[in-house]
Amino acid sequence: MPGVYRRRYYGPRRHIERGRWLAGSFSKFYVHDAATTVTGTLPGAGSQSATTPAETASGASTNRSMDGNAGASEVSVTTTVLALDATIWHRRFVSPTLATQDVKVGNWTIFGAASESIGTVNAQFIGGVLYQWRPSTGSRIAYVFDSPTIGATAPGTSETAVSTAISGSAVSLVDGDVLILEVWNDFSTAGAGTVTYYYDGTTEASTSSNAGYILTPQRIVLSTAVVTEIPDLVLQPILAA
Repeated sequence: MPGVYRRRYYGPRRHIERGRWLAGSFSKFYVHDAATTVTGTLPGAGSQSATTPAETASGASTNRSMDGNAGASEVSVTTTVLALDATIWHRRFVSPTLATQDVKVGNWTIFGAASESIGTVNAQFIGGVLYQWRPSTGSRIAYVFDSPTIGATAPGTSETAVSTAISGSAVSLVDGDVLILEVWNDFSTAGAGTVTYYYDGTTEASTSSNAGYILTPQRIVLSTAVVTEIPDLVLQPILAA
């Protein structure tokens, strides 16, 4: 049986040697249905937004993962809305732990897919909340943006690709911090019906297997503590090159 080597991220340098992998950074964080593997104290039942959601999707407060890889199979969550509802909070996603670095002011873009049961639901996608969180202390350090009602795209009654660019504030990360994304939508004037959010698919901008993600304004460097494993059969041709 082939052995297993550890793959470790040490910042912006990229180097391979037997037994470890030193890698770089992400400019896209794909969102997944799987729970995060980040340890420490993460957010609990409520949203971290200053806005209280009118509706909260089932499972919205679960701390799910986001990373540099597209998903394998699309997942969706459907929420019932009432006439005149203002917002829905759909999901929360947690990045891997990150290295010490300054994240500059810039535009972040959230991509995903959505649908509504009938056109008079009047959903607007895709809003979001992004913040710096410190698992070692269980505290939110700063908002990058708190924009749950910024969505401006009305999805159709079938799965529709949606995206929104949002201006983000500068934050200073320390090693072990994470970025946490909450996905929301608002309404022009809500009518009764249902709204569905799709994510964790294989393909960007797809209307059948949407790989939802957030595009960053700069490459975000992972922490030295982020370790995954890859088989030596993958490393052997690289090491032999």
